[in-house]
Amino acid sequence: MKKLLTGLILIPVALIGCTGQKPEKDRFINATKEITCLVLKATDLFDPALENKSKDIFKNYGFNPDDDKSMQALADKYKDDAEVKTAVEGAVKECGGADLTKKLEGITGTTTPAKTEEKTEPKTEAKTESKTDAKTDATVKTPAKTTTPATTK
Repeated sequence: MKKLLTGLILIPVALIGCTGQKPEKDRFINATKEITCLVLKATDLFDPALENKSKDIFKNYGFNPDDDKSMQALADKYKDDAEVKTAVEGAVKECGGADLTKKLEGITGTTTPAKTEEKTEPKTEAKTESKTDAKTDATVKTPAKTTTPATTK
């Protein structure tokens, strides 16, 4: 049993040590966090240098950002992964801070709408007339008859 546990622990350590790379998921998380911070701190999100820096980050983590198919497969593989989402959310909080809302407004070109007070019309109760129903001796309320002024042409 001890040999089995030792083997299970040493195999990943040996693989990481021999290849010099962490597992793909860890590398993807680290690259994504770094790129998230880069984007959130950028002053011009449409600067072509930003894309080049992002590609360099992926290259530094052992990915080939020039291969669109493999990068799409990688993104699809981890898009619903809870650990990846948590890491990215942490990077957003760490790097984005209070400026994130302003940054998002700059991207979308919209602003957060200001609160406005809704005007409410005062409620008016309809006038009613009371009549006694001869058959049941009950009082029945019916809407009062209103007249509208005649219009002349």
